[in-house]
Amino acid sequence: MSFQRPLVQPDHPSPLRPAPRPLRRPSERVPPPPFWDTIRNPVTVCIAAYSRAANAIVTVSDALLSSEWEAYDGVLKIDPLHLKASWYALYAGWPEEYEAVRHHIKVILASLETPQLDDVLAAATAAYAKEICTAGDVQHLTPLGVTRAKFLEDGLRYFGDVEFARILKRLSKVRLGASLLVIGFDNDGGHIAEVTASGRAFRRSNNPPFYAIGSGAFAARALLNTDPEFWARQSQVEPMVYKLCAAKFAAQATVRTVGEKTMAMLFSQPVDGRRRALTYLQDFQLRGLRDIWFEQTVACPPAAIEHIKAKILDSARAVQLLQQNALPAPESPKP
Repeated sequence: MSFQRPLVQPDHPSPLRPAPRPLRRPSERVPPPPFWDTIRNPVTVCIAAYSRAANAIVTVSDALLSSEWEAYDGVLKIDPLHLKASWYALYAGWPEEYEAVRHHIKVILASLETPQLDDVLAAATAAYAKEICTAGDVQHLTPLGVTRAKFLEDGLRYFGDVEFARILKRLSKVRLGASLLVIGFDNDGGHIAEVTASGRAFRRSNNPPFYAIGSGAFAARALLNTDPEFWARQSQVEPMVYKLCAAKFAAQATVRTVGEKTMAMLFSQPVDGRRRALTYLQDFQLRGLRDIWFEQTVACPPAAIEHIKAKILDSARAVQLLQQNALPAPESPKP
């Protein structure tokens, strides 16, 4: 009796040849790709600079408000943090998270009559810490049915050391989708400080005295850093308004997620207890500046064309002719 191989192979593997298994189990699940029609990163640009000569702060931003599913161009990107003192915040990122952070900052500063810069930055750091904890709980602990206190107390026993460490790592990576520029005046003059999405607040020693946040920040900084002598001179307000508007126009031309409209505000320190001096420049007032910037930047100046013709191309042609005359004549081919 001859043995015949079955036509249908069995579903279970052979006991003599075990099924191959992966060498290691992946530690993290690969996240699914986001929807193609959603906005992943915050869109905007906010720029602020301090004029020590005029003791004034100039801010320029676009007016584009974006969420995960929609965008609207026509929103003022600056809000007060303290009703009596001159402290404001410009924001870039998700408006929902920014509003929650601003609410906590206003609650903390409400008990202070004249908050100083350190008070405002401490309030901003505390507000970010609270919102980051809330976001981490909602994203990683609420689906598991535990609170943060319960997780820290009994999580190691419930989930085991591997899963417990994995959840802790996820909680440590939580960031908000909003960053701030804090501007205002105290007893030491005008100040500008930046608060990142992780809640870290920092400020420079006004050298250079400008800050930029948002998706167009790198383009704005690139243009502002091209003229360090301008910032060393501590210029007046008028040229600083043009410089910041030019940086916003450059960011708009470079980054497609920067809005078309331009808003500018000028702040000066209160004198003798009076209210702050504030000037608001709307988009229709700044359109002429954009036309001037476009003509000066995009169009080639006639003086530059004459310089290229007279001192660059003519000298290059002269050098080329000299080199051609200096070369030996080619030998005639032998018969």
